[in-house]
Amino acid sequence: MRQLQDKDKTDIIKGCINGISQFQYELFMRYSESLFATCVRYVGCEDQAKDVLQESFLAIFKYIQKYNADKGSLFTWMNKICINQSLKHIKSSYTVIDYGEEDHSSIADANPSAMELLEANELFNEIIKLPEPYRTVFNLYEIEGFTHLEIANLLKIQEVSSRSILSRAKKLLIAHLQNLQFKGA
Repeated sequence: MRQLQDKDKTDIIKGCINGISQFQYELFMRYSESLFATCVRYVGCEDQAKDVLQESFLAIFKYIQKYNADKGSLFTWMNKICINQSLKHIKSSYTVIDYGEEDHSSIADANPSAMELLEANELFNEIIKLPEPYRTVFNLYEIEGFTHLEIANLLKIQEVSSRSILSRAKKLLIAHLQNLQFKGA
């Protein structure tokens, strides 16, 4: 992702606010690859992620006048739009089950050596293989840094369900990673 200089960024934002396609294209070209990775991480399928990215850019161009540099970077603002569009897409395709309370102590006992052997893209590939809602909660909590309360509000579930889903997601991920380590040994 090419970083925008402040002057470039201001000009591009103004151009996008005015609906000038040249500036919209420039914004898309500079950020689409990174934002696409966010979409894939949530929806898990590149074809669906392309649709979500397209919807995200439509929303970005529609609401760009609301971007406030004092509240954060342009990329962070656009990334949040991609996350919201991804969640909207995911919500339309599944129902979250309330998993209730669960003991989380076994996660700490897991063998971390599989994690140490993985490259970043291998880990990314394993994360996107997690089924819903595990992938969504894992991404929101571990990657984006949302709290369980925020996740519960976003997904309209109980806070304890968010914790439970994350616990199960980690167990699934650890099992997948250990299986990879076993195959590679």
